[in-house]
Amino acid sequence: MGADDEFIESEFIGERDSVESRATKVKKTKEMRIAQTNKEPLYIHNEITERATQFTYLGTIIDNTGGTEADIKGRVRKAQVAFSALNEI
Repeated sequence: MGADDEFIESEFIGERDSVESRATKVKKTKEMRIAQTNKEPLYIHNEITERATQFTYLGTIIDNTGGTEADIKGRVRKAQVAFSALNEI
């Protein structure tokens, strides 16, 4: 095999890998709609994406209502755990 054959072979493998990785990314993809009444499913490459009701981004809980109640409750809970772990002086 010459240098050109190796280039074509590695180029083909890279192309096949990108198609496989795109399929994997579609399977991992979730959607969340904030305060939307549209119930139509979201299709990517003819596959329906899973719908999430909340997720955490950079430590902040985001939910589909657009409110901050879940985030505040989570932060208060974390603070209570931290303070209860402190020893009395």
